[in-house]
Amino acid sequence: MKHSSMNISMALTKDHLGQVFNVLFSVARFTRKHVNAYLMIDCDDLSPFYKFFEDYKIDNLDVHLYDSKELDGRLSKDLSLFHSKMTYARILLLKHLPKSVKRVLQLDDDLLVV
Repeated sequence: MKHSSMNISMALTKDHLGQVFNVLFSVARFTRKHVNAYLMIDCDDLSPFYKFFEDYKIDNLDVHLYDSKELDGRLSKDLSLFHSKMTYARILLLKHLPKSVKRVLQLDDDLLVV
């Protein structure tokens, strides 16, 4: 069965915005499919996102942003000793995906598609 779009997800902090831009740009550039990117983000200033999408018109990419603040106060101290908040954000992101999304590929911010 052919799929007309590719769904990817990422969890990121403001310290990794540049890497995420590289991932999004390279994925969208080297596929013929439409790309839906679902991002759980821990960043107060989203202006770099808006500037990136203004500067690089990527027709086959739709980005959906979700705020990781939903996790604030929900993680026990025991859990946060073992994993970062963004590790749990990847799991939380799954509940935000549209029902129509049957598959999603979780990517890290150090990936480059060529």
